[in-house]
Amino acid sequence: MAEPTVTVTRRGADRFTAGHPWIYRSDLASDPRLPGGEVVRVLDQRGWYRGRAFYSSKSQIALRLLTREDEPCDRAFFQRRLEAARALRLTTFGDADAWRLSHGEADLLPGLVVDRYGDYLSVQLLSQGAEARRELFRDVLQDLFQPKGIVERSDAKVRLLEGLDQKKGVLAGEVPDRVEYHEGPVRLLVDL
Repeated sequence: MAEPTVTVTRRGADRFTAGHPWIYRSDLASDPRLPGGEVVRVLDQRGWYRGRAFYSSKSQIALRLLTREDEPCDRAFFQRRLEAARALRLTTFGDADAWRLSHGEADLLPGLVVDRYGDYLSVQLLSQGAEARRELFRDVLQDLFQPKGIVERSDAKVRLLEGLDQKKGVLAGEVPDRVEYHEGPVRLLVDL
């Protein structure tokens, strides 16, 4: 099956060129009539490749940029992105055991927010594209971190704009009522 293609207006193409990670529905040249959550090739009206993005069928943010390169957005792609995010945090935070691993678009992982608390991860899937890859993200996070547990906290109201229900629960492993982590010499407990 051919990868879906979405054509953007000149204004939409200019947004991508200027570095903006989103394309609004009003900047699509036509309605692609997709269910939502797909990775799509983004073309301008001349047919020139602009990148790949998550497509949302419900939100006014129709496209969320994944890459400007002509590369597949498969498991290996998302694993490389999460490894790069981890490397940045390890450089920045050193031996701290609590930090934000993925901050959505800031890490070119639109709609995926992941926080680390000691041996546990908390995940938010905030876009149709991230939601469609729930199991993929869970599996990659397990492979990279071997957490004792992963909790999903996809109960943010922004999911409603994506046409998604709010969810929370355990994605993998077991998560206790309270998780311990440290900030310097201070021991903290958090309810994930």
